[in-house]
Amino acid sequence: MTMLGPVLGAATSTTPTTPAPIYTSNTPPIHRPTKLDPHQLLRIRDAAHHAKQTYPGPVGELIAHELLAWAEFGYLLDRTGLTTRLVDHVLAQPPPPAPDTTATGGHSR
Repeated sequence: MTMLGPVLGAATSTTPTTPAPIYTSNTPPIHRPTKLDPHQLLRIRDAAHHAKQTYPGPVGELIAHELLAWAEFGYLLDRTGLTTRLVDHVLAQPPPPAPDTTATGGHSR
């Protein structure tokens, strides 16, 4: 028995204890990241470009930045499907209307 045993609530017997297993039934399984195929990379990059046009300002920039980061990384780590749902959502949005250039004679101000 060590001096610290009773203070820390350690077992007072001299019998060695078996360490707890590293993996138990409560441990979530390890998921290997999925490598994005060229088609998925193209869709993500298209969605990033479309997001900047569809959502002008910081929202579109943020969406585009995040999607391009996923494409640069090349692996899909998102087990919730959020990235895939975001790509699907952005690509499903209609393109923004073209600016009306008839009032300015075809020139922008």
